Amino acid sequence: MTCLLTNTTALRPSCRLHVERRGAWASANYLMNPYLQKRCKGERNRFCAEETPGAMRVIGCLMDHVGEDGFSKACAGPLGAVARRGGHD
Repeated sequence: MTCLLTNTTALRPSCRLHVERRGAWASANYLMNPYLQKRCKGERNRFCAEETPGAMRVIGCLMDHVGEDGFSKACAGPLGAVARRGGHD
């Protein structure tokens, strides 16, 4: 799955969407979810750089900042899906 997620640009749009959706749910662990890390890298660096992974701190921190200036929809969507599933990091 990691290979697919890191090479999504080479896929047809319909395949890419399926792989990205699967990636959002493949792992609710921030550190083990390359899809979430890719989509939320800027937000993690901007809003939660000092947050230590574990006990859902990174996901919780990111959730606290959803909707603020500079927080992308590309991160908010998969982050919300992970949080709804009870994600952890």
